[in-house]
Amino acid sequence: MGTISINSTSMFYFAVASIFILCTILKNQSLEVSSNSKITFNFSVFLMVQAVLVGIFALLDFFKEKTVFSNQMGFDIVYASVGFIFGYVSYATPFILFVLLKVHAYGTHFMNDKLRHFIYFAFVLTSFIYVYKATHIIYAFSRDHGMTFSDSDWIFLVFIPIVKLSFFMLAAKDLNRFLKDLCEGSIVSKRASLFLRIVFVGGPFILIPLGWYFTLPCMLGILVCMVFVMQLISQDRAVSVDFLTGLNNRKELMRYLGRLFEKTDELDQNLGLIFIDINDFKGINDTYGHNQGDKALLTVASCLKKAAFKKNCFICRYAGDEFTVVLKESTTETAQNYINTLEEELNKCNNSGDYAMTISLSIGHVQYSEKYITPDEFIAAADQLMYGQKAQRKQHQQELEGML
Repeated sequence: MGTISINSTSMFYFAVASIFILCTILKNQSLEVSSNSKITFNFSVFLMVQAVLVGIFALLDFFKEKTVFSNQMGFDIVYASVGFIFGYVSYATPFILFVLLKVHAYGTHFMNDKLRHFIYFAFVLTSFIYVYKATHIIYAFSRDHGMTFSDSDWIFLVFIPIVKLSFFMLAAKDLNRFLKDLCEGSIVSKRASLFLRIVFVGGPFILIPLGWYFTLPCMLGILVCMVFVMQLISQDRAVSVDFLTGLNNRKELMRYLGRLFEKTDELDQNLGLIFIDINDFKGINDTYGHNQGDKALLTVASCLKKAAFKKNCFICRYAGDEFTVVLKESTTETAQNYINTLEEELNKCNNSGDYAMTISLSIGHVQYSEKYITPDEFIAAADQLMYGQKAQRKQHQQELEGML
């Protein structure tokens, strides 16, 4: 293997810095409840174990360099054991990342049983080989007071980064999708998002071989940077997400529309906005209680998501019982299809028998035109149409009551 001019003291400082960063991440992420925060928290815990092992190994290496314990068998065994334990944890990192990302995206049954069992079996088998060969090398190291490798040991040492790369290759696609989804709706621009994905998804394919060749924790360094960036983006998104429904909030809506309106040459009539209000929401709270009011909000939010298209659909809880949906690359017909689907989903909920109340909506829709100079004017136009529909509904109800 190669050598590089990084001594045990520098390695120890690196470990301390990593531990400090990870402690900060864990402290902040423990206060969050989103699925994005959970995966950042769980992976940070795993990286913390690695950082602690690097720190311990650096201290042992420092004492070994000073020849205080250099020829003592007990110290040699501890020194080699800590090194190989760190090596195994580092080796398992891509697999742990793969599992966390799959569970995040698809739940515990993220693959068919045969494929999942094969991947698990491959990991267990390679782990067994690692432990067996590491035990053999540690014994030889303690006996000879130095590293002596047989041909099979060298094959094993080359085998480790290859399997590690294979597991990271399995995780790369889901990691790219996770980072892309995390950056969407945040302060991160599309170019910055692409740069981050190139660094954090592509970087390990270079750093894993380098880390193996120079026996340095390169992979740990880039992954600590990755979870730190993930935490910063999650914090930005937390400020922009409605706590109850998980939808974008009004601040994020204004930021989203602001970006669109800055590109005036790209604005056209294919941009639509739907403004939605729950009818008699105050009556629901007063009659059935605020818990049922929250349930009504969650129900509408769920129906909005179910009615949404796969792309170009921005959903927001605007305020109280008001919601907005921004449709890109849409026509009046597209928007009407969305509204029809939304009402169908809501009717399913009302007819399910799970609700004490009946939820109904007033909806206003506009397509962009040049007369809307600012996002506020665009929203106000849809809001006005929504209130027009609400007034017609009230008038109709009063007429029916008068006839009775």
